[in-house]
Amino acid sequence: MNGKQASQTVLITGGSGGIGLALAKAFAARGARLLLVSKTPAGLERARTELLTTSPQTPVETLALDLSRDDAADSIHRWTEQNGWAVDILVNNAGFGSWGYADQIAEEHDLLMFRLNMITPYLLMRRYLPAMRERNAGAIINMSSIAGIWNLPGFVSYGATKAFLRFYSLSLGMELALEGSAVRVMAICPSSVKSTNFQAKAGMNHTDMFDNMFTTTPEEVARDTLRALDRGLPLVVSGRVMRGAAPLLSSIPRRLFSLVAKPNLSRTP
Repeated sequence: MNGKQASQTVLITGGSGGIGLALAKAFAARGARLLLVSKTPAGLERARTELLTTSPQTPVETLALDLSRDDAADSIHRWTEQNGWAVDILVNNAGFGSWGYADQIAEEHDLLMFRLNMITPYLLMRRYLPAMRERNAGAIINMSSIAGIWNLPGFVSYGATKAFLRFYSLSLGMELALEGSAVRVMAICPSSVKSTNFQAKAGMNHTDMFDNMFTTTPEEVARDTLRALDRGLPLVVSGRVMRGAAPLLSSIPRRLFSLVAKPNLSRTP
């Protein structure tokens, strides 16, 4: 899948800001039709205005929807089917995190995160994969995380959701390759990403994890993602410094790594 994605339709969840908007801009530059899904109508309208300012010829369609709803995947699929849009590239980007000791995070918070980070992406893949297989073309891009590669204290539940996306992506991609399908599945694993609302939503404003040499930006993640798509890579660690350090970090014994990566956690009374 090399070169420009001309005339392709790209569906991006969480497309109103952060990595999702950066990806939308990158695909717009390649001439794609954009289908953006996010929770707030105002955020989607701002994203649409920004996209049309830089790429005025880009078709941009939006759907305001809470992606943690039980019927979110069916609602999105029905929206695209009713409008006759065949999705060529599905980007499961929407998600949020949880931070702290696992037994002190509210169960409701984690359960909502499980739905948004795992169940909705899983169901969207199930909805759009059959048509991709029938056309023998298309790609699914799942936004995982470095927290889905290495065990990180403080990210127990969040890391588990991202590990699911990474594992599912790689295994599904292998299945498709074994049957000779041209459909691609990719897992993107960014390091901590600056300039998004993830930090605040995860309750991590007091940490320095988003202001150090290992952090990346939404724009760098978008560039790494499209480069991996062009090269046919199933997995990419996004962030130049983290990508360079990944082989070394992977060689560190787990117990030692947990000490090196020890976060600024504190128990509430």
